[in-house]
Amino acid sequence: MAQFRPQYYEDLIGHWWRHDGYEYKLIGILYGDDDWYWVMARGGRLNKHTQLLSCVGDIEAFDFERIEKAERL
Repeated sequence: MAQFRPQYYEDLIGHWWRHDGYEYKLIGILYGDDDWYWVMARGGRLNKHTQLLSCVGDIEAFDFERIEKAERL
């Protein structure tokens, strides 16, 4: 398996996604003890609803749908 390279995905940071009726903003890519994670902040801010998604899969694999600025609620 190819090694994850966060610099290839920096252009995704700042984009909005929808999941279970809520909007999330990708605010960064975090390195944990053993994996890279997409940092998905509900409402665009760190809070108790922030989700870390493994970068082993793409964001859509976690049932997040990318939304454009004009589509935001």
